[in-house]
Amino acid sequence: MRKYRGQELPALKIKADALVKRAHELEFESAGLITENYQAHRRGDRLDLAELGVELPLVLCSIAVLTKLPSFWYGRIVAGIAGAIIAISAFVFARGIPRARLATARPRLSVRRLSHLE
Repeated sequence: MRKYRGQELPALKIKADALVKRAHELEFESAGLITENYQAHRRGDRLDLAELGVELPLVLCSIAVLTKLPSFWYGRIVAGIAGAIIAISAFVFARGIPRARLATARPRLSVRRLSHLE
């Protein structure tokens, strides 16, 4: 401990403070990336559901051609409209992660002060 008191301790403290500052900057940048990641996953989920809503009318169309029942045609139209609405909502209603949830989603940086070294 005595060997660090002279010249090396102030230099180490300056380096440590610089590292803490950089860590806080990186933590702030990561909050934006977490929000962007959440939005991308949410949009992907909606687009997967929209794909199902678009492919289902194709199957119903094939069944309608084979059975010649109008109920399958109407079901196809309804499913197609639902798929299109879901696909549009993936881009229109994309929201970010709520602030309260963001606070619990990212780890907090904890820095111990070494007061006994000062």
